[in-house]
Amino acid sequence: MNRTMEEGIGGLLWYAECKNLALDEVMSFRPPANLHAMRMYHSLYLTSLLSLLELAVDLFGPQVTEAWTRALDGQGGKTGENNAAYLTELRNAAVHRGEDIVAMATVVEDKTCVIAPPQALHRFGKKGPHDAFGLLLRNIFAACENAIGPAILPAADDALKAEEGRSAEDLRTQYLNAMEASSFMPDWAKKMARENVDQVPFEEMRGFQAKKLRALLNRGAPSGLALEI
Repeated sequence: MNRTMEEGIGGLLWYAECKNLALDEVMSFRPPANLHAMRMYHSLYLTSLLSLLELAVDLFGPQVTEAWTRALDGQGGKTGENNAAYLTELRNAAVHRGEDIVAMATVVEDKTCVIAPPQALHRFGKKGPHDAFGLLLRNIFAACENAIGPAILPAADDALKAEEGRSAEDLRTQYLNAMEASSFMPDWAKKMARENVDQVPFEEMRGFQAKKLRALLNRGAPSGLALEI
């Protein structure tokens, strides 16, 4: 596997972990909720979700976008094109224009839930408007959680298998080469690293990022995320 793809898979894993961290916080809000934290974590979820998707498109091609649109089709009775555009423009509103996407909320089953903005508008009004495909933003997030894995994993499969198939010796060689090539690592630290290289658990590291990414993308919507109202 070339270094660019290895780093790309690491980037996907980072966004997936950020997305899940934000989602855990979204599910934890109870009245009286901290409005600043609600705004932060709902925005972080959208930012991480769309960054994950866009990096996957960069790495694996436009079939990821097509699969994402198909996976969202029919959610809330809307088309996949509407739903994908709603998420993109809602992210843009929160990130690029500082709009408060948690301005409306209600309480369902003792949980503080954001009411989804009914429409997401293009910055210059050239597209849309795009309609929300759920009343609660967390229910829209549940649809996203069930769609993101099927959108990315088929296109990523070959790259993930390649990383999972790397040998411990390959990782050991890469580690040593990277260390020797470093212009910042002092000589005494390089000497110590060479002397202790056999203590590094390369066998356990084989395919770690790829396996963890698969697990995160395969999990789907957590139980209790979507609520009836």
